[in-house]
Amino acid sequence: MSASKKIKMAMVNKGISLNELAAKLGQTPQNLTNKFRRNNLNEKDVSQMADALGYDVKIVLIERETGETI
Repeated sequence: MSASKKIKMAMVNKGISLNELAAKLGQTPQNLTNKFRRNNLNEKDVSQMADALGYDVKIVLIERETGETI
């Protein structure tokens, strides 16, 4: 699942609209909409959005051959 979809799920879980999230981030709703539409979120964007929504971010690396995670 993409980072955009996960952030949108978190927004629904917290009952926060795109306009509210944009305000918390000091961005325009249009800018945020464009980022979601293009699925153009970098690590900093995801971290800031998650923080504004009350979530932490966890990045997991998975070894392709064995499935081992680190």
